Amino acid sequence: MGSISPEYPFVGRAIDIRQSNEQLDLKGAILEGLHKRPQELPAVLMWDDKGSEIYERLCEDPAYYPRSCETEILQRYCADMADTFSASSILIELGCGNLQKTSAILAALEAQKKQVLYYAVDISVDTLNRSLLDLSNRFCSSPTIRVTGLLGTYADCVEWVKSSFHSFSTPNITFLWMGNTIANTEIEEAASMLACFRQACGGNCSFIFGADTCSDISRIFGAYDDHPGPLHDIVANGMHAANRAIGHKVFKLEDWKVRVWQGTKINQLLSGKWSNEQIAFMSQLGGFTLTDSWIHSEGIYGFYRICAESPGA
Repeated sequence: MGSISPEYPFVGRAIDIRQSNEQLDLKGAILEGLHKRPQELPAVLMWDDKGSEIYERLCEDPAYYPRSCETEILQRYCADMADTFSASSILIELGCGNLQKTSAILAALEAQKKQVLYYAVDISVDTLNRSLLDLSNRFCSSPTIRVTGLLGTYADCVEWVKSSFHSFSTPNITFLWMGNTIANTEIEEAASMLACFRQACGGNCSFIFGADTCSDISRIFGAYDDHPGPLHDIVANGMHAANRAIGHKVFKLEDWKVRVWQGTKINQLLSGKWSNEQIAFMSQLGGFTLTDSWIHSEGIYGFYRICAESPGA
């Protein structure tokens, strides 16, 4: 199965699909967010190369259950997930920083002799190229797995899919969205993103995504209330990124220890804990139907497969 060769430049092993001047767009998003009530900063600020490294530290904490839950699910159900793929498929992973989990899925697809053209999407060029090198080495001799990177945001990926769709070697497109990333936004916003990808694919694609369904408050606080620790460092890294985007030191970390009036909220990080009913509703809102699920033994995390078909398909 040949790779797609759109008219985009390469940066290392990755295709640069960025559509616009990232710095100007980011500065505008920061200023817009600070005028909202409650105030907010774009989550994308946190996920540069440094942010990805800090996140991996967070995932090593035993109290941070999402990573261990995903690992268990993949160990038990990777072959079942691979069963849902056609003989020839395109797999596009959204927001990948660390590709260890992806390697398990690709290995299962390889074992079933599925032809897969895999694209890893990320905004961090160094992390993306480093991860792709490891993954490419793992599958360099595979007759069925091809690996490429896409440097850009989710919105950039939508435009890339739209412009490249005519040259895809197969109509069987699956998007992979792990790490509960889908719940980093509100349900309506996540559904809107799903709809954008569905439309870019001509109305026919599928998603496999991870979702955190834990409702145990003490367990959730144990995973996220780590000040000082990696989660605090991720947020602080976002402030450094905001300063770089704006062009001067607006946020001084020494001034953010943090004291605010009781009840004041500044949103920077959202990690939703959705019920199965909310997941089904979000899927339907985006034009998809929930078809498969693979759930952790404690029922606190799952992988879900949703499908959309064009009219008459």
